[in-house]
Amino acid sequence: MNQEIMPAYAAYQKAIDLTLYHAFAELVVQTSQDDKARMHYRQIEAAQIWQQDVDVSIYFEQYSLRYPGEVLERFEEKLGTDIRIVRALALALAVTRTLHADQMFVGSQRSGFLQKIRRIADGDVYLSGALYHLEEDTVRQRALLDALAKTEYTKTEEALFVLSLFDDREEGYQVMHAQLLRLFGPERTMPLAFNCGVLEWFIRTYTEQVKACRSKADLVLRTLVKLPCMNMKQDSREFAVLTAAGYGADEIILANSLAMWMDRISYRLSSNSIPAEKLAAACCKMLLNCPEALPDSLYGYVGWLFTRYKDFSIKYEGNRDLWAAVNSSLSPSSPKTILWMNQNIKQSFNYRFDVFDPQYDCLAVELKRDTYLELFTMQMLRSLGSATTGQWLARYKQLTGADYMEYFTCFRQHTEEAFTLLVETKKIDLWAFFEKHRAEGEYAYPLKLLRDYALRISSWKCYRFVEKLLNQYRFTQLQEIFGDRFYFHRSFCENTGGYGNENFRTIIARPFLGPEEHRKLYEWVDSSFFQMEPEHYTAFVWSALKDPTIQRLYDRPTLASVLRQLIARGNSGGYDGNCLKKRFYSKKELEADRKAAAEKKEQEQMLQKQQEFLKRKEKLEQIYNGSAMSLVQFADKYYYKEDKQQAMNMVYEKLLEWPAGCVQELTPIDTQNFFVLCGMLAKYETRPKQELLDMVKNMIEGGAAA
Repeated sequence: MNQEIMPAYAAYQKAIDLTLYHAFAELVVQTSQDDKARMHYRQIEAAQIWQQDVDVSIYFEQYSLRYPGEVLERFEEKLGTDIRIVRALALALAVTRTLHADQMFVGSQRSGFLQKIRRIADGDVYLSGALYHLEEDTVRQRALLDALAKTEYTKTEEALFVLSLFDDREEGYQVMHAQLLRLFGPERTMPLAFNCGVLEWFIRTYTEQVKACRSKADLVLRTLVKLPCMNMKQDSREFAVLTAAGYGADEIILANSLAMWMDRISYRLSSNSIPAEKLAAACCKMLLNCPEALPDSLYGYVGWLFTRYKDFSIKYEGNRDLWAAVNSSLSPSSPKTILWMNQNIKQSFNYRFDVFDPQYDCLAVELKRDTYLELFTMQMLRSLGSATTGQWLARYKQLTGADYMEYFTCFRQHTEEAFTLLVETKKIDLWAFFEKHRAEGEYAYPLKLLRDYALRISSWKCYRFVEKLLNQYRFTQLQEIFGDRFYFHRSFCENTGGYGNENFRTIIARPFLGPEEHRKLYEWVDSSFFQMEPEHYTAFVWSALKDPTIQRLYDRPTLASVLRQLIARGNSGGYDGNCLKKRFYSKKELEADRKAAAEKKEQEQMLQKQQEFLKRKEKLEQIYNGSAMSLVQFADKYYYKEDKQQAMNMVYEKLLEWPAGCVQELTPIDTQNFFVLCGMLAKYETRPKQELLDMVKNMIEGGAAA
């Protein structure tokens, strides 16, 4: 992660000008005549605590300083005398000592600078560390290191700096061990959040030594080195260990999240894993819910996380991205946080804050007008009880200098709710609102508000408005105002039958209206339907009869009369019609209707049988060619007993037309089919048995039988 977003060496940046440090080291590399100088410096840089985070290749051009010696000679004139500057130059000079060449320094430039350091180095751990590196005598160098190691430090970062001076890691850790336990424990002075680069260096360099120490006193250090490779949940043992050692819960969560991006630690937690996604979510929730304003760098980190996790690799708990994972758990209260979220996250969110609290006035100033208008409206709708509507509108005027009514000029997230509120609290007069906007055209948003709220009769005030409107305008005139697609009745009747199927459902019930008002409303809807969509009027009346509200408004005889008129038009209504009859008809009417229905059904059945008989007769004429085979083919077309009997009756009539003794002249096949027919006639008992026998005998024997 870029250090420009989140400082990684804040503790050292306070003591040392790290940018100058890296710039001077870069200048040494640039002026070196050794082709391998940069490679050597990269090896040196990889082992040091702080890493370069910005391009410093042209840092000294602004000061017209061209080579290292000139910087050492003129830094007070060009850069200043702050101790951070001196430390940066001293340490950079020390760390690049193996790359120095004579052409980099002229005369006493280097030695003069070293004399200045020696004069002020006493008690300064960083300058003493630089002198340790620059000391060429090994005995004196060792003495300097021992003196630094024996010093009792009160700052965590100073102890770590001394630890970094040891070439032998084992020796350095053993020598500084006691101080590390103390300064990473109860006496810690270095916050983890803005020093994760330091922590990364410590974990990367000394994890082996830390893990080797198994005493209880080392538990905090052993826990810290786990930060990059696990999600330390608040109910975990590791979290409890750090909390007991004085680490704050928020600090642990943030450090744990930052540790996931320690890219020089190869075994760190995968950023695409579920634990990493959960850790990012926990960190964002913790930071955004903080009641105090955050440093800009932390807002930058949160924004970076939202960008990094704009799409989860593994969508844990069904969350598609980081915002989906956190938004339901957010309750930001800091004005700066709310401002930042609106300007950077730009997601729909239910913010809550006190508009009348002056600390939130900055939102009205910093946010775009439309954004703040939406925020203000959300608070007004949720917290109206804290002040009257008039006070809210006055507060908006005070904060923005604008009229709140601008909210209704176009679609916004809460327009309809706000419009309803202002109408019901008498801050908007519906008739005056209509008069003001009626000429703006059907696509004007104020007219849409009237269509969706007032003309649906959403309240008593809407009813009075519609009553006045319909007294002055015809339905056709309303279409001229609200558009050709506007039909008053459609707000009270919906088609549930789907495309091409009329099945309306009438909905006119309004809890704030009495019976008389409901009847009047129904009359308006009925008139609108009849005048504007007469082709659907019958279907509408059917739906109205089924509506419980309308059934309560009119007596049974009236409803029964309407039902009879509908049925008389040829539509019985099927199941619904029968249900309505039972509800509206008297017992006498129901009985008469039942008898009429039975007679009608009987007549229909008789007519159906006649039609079927004629069809069979026609079919027989088409198939019969004088042969027994054609009669068998005709009979085989019917399967049900009643149909078969009727067919065999027709066959019998045809056989009676055959001359006596004709069987003797039939072909073998027809003879066979003749006897098949005889069997079928007997099976289905088409005629009495003796009558059938006489017919067969006559056809076989002819005159002899007679």
